[in-house]
Amino acid sequence: MKKITFLMILTVLFIQVRTNAQPNLTAATNNPTAGQIFTQHQTAYTAAGAAGANVTWNFSTLSSTLTITNSFSLPSATPYASSFPTANLASLISDGVSSPYYSYYIANTNYFAVDGLYIPNGSIAVPYSDAENLLQYPMTYNTSYTDNFACTIMGYDRHGQVSVIADGYGTLIMPYGTVTNVLRVKASETYADYMSGVAVTNYTSVNYYWYKAGIHNNLFQLSTLNANGSLYQQYGMYIDGTHVGINENPNKQSGFDCYPNPAKDKITIEIPVLKSNNESYFTICNINGEEVIKDKISQSGKSEIDISTLSSGLYFVKLITDNNVEIKKIIKQ
Repeated sequence: MKKITFLMILTVLFIQVRTNAQPNLTAATNNPTAGQIFTQHQTAYTAAGAAGANVTWNFSTLSSTLTITNSFSLPSATPYASSFPTANLASLISDGVSSPYYSYYIANTNYFAVDGLYIPNGSIAVPYSDAENLLQYPMTYNTSYTDNFACTIMGYDRHGQVSVIADGYGTLIMPYGTVTNVLRVKASETYADYMSGVAVTNYTSVNYYWYKAGIHNNLFQLSTLNANGSLYQQYGMYIDGTHVGINENPNKQSGFDCYPNPAKDKITIEIPVLKSNNESYFTICNINGEEVIKDKISQSGKSEIDISTLSSGLYFVKLITDNNVEIKKIIKQ
């Protein structure tokens, strides 16, 4: 029988602590700041998955249906700052299809809250008389709170409450790769629009957000909105992999190469022997997340890809093998 030493006990304890380490969100690690610009991709709604500790959420098969740009600035840099005197942060949200609009926020060391909305197309201002806290800091697994909010929208008085809980942490697998030490936050809203003191429309919503300390935007969200008991809207939204650190993949098993880089007419994808017999494939996406090339890969060997018809610019070569996604950047000259 092996002798159990004090050093062995310390090693076991160290492994347990490292395994059970929980993400911790703070204003410094997660509040967006003026000057930051995030690209997000709308996608179809899907099941949110389990709550709990050390969960793996696999959303690697999602695809982008719409690209959205979220540009943060000081309220004073927008044309409508006077309507939102308590806000200290703003963002312009545009997707190239719908009319752009501005969101206004209160961002401080204690919380990140929505403080208003302005839609230039229609000159619709929605100031909050009671801001809605989207995050309260510090936030870690099982942190929970409730917050009341109120605003006036197109003549209706809206009042409601949001109940928030950080209900899980673990690993998030997205189309661009795998992200570890992620905290999931569930926000359930109940609110109503009133006219002359009478509720006209009653709403309920359930929103899941995945966050990582150091990324100043949620990585992924799933949202469901019901109005008067009927489904009104469902969608998903994930941040572009360029903002995240796409080389983070603890289950990496292929280590593929892609060359030359930069390339003009052709690239070679070189793949070693894979550890699985399941079908694997690669895709090439442009900077907007749009898939421009897709093909299967063999168990080993090289694939020569014709990229001569692609426009010059930055592209992402994505290798998908089982639950793993690896990405390399290439420049098309």
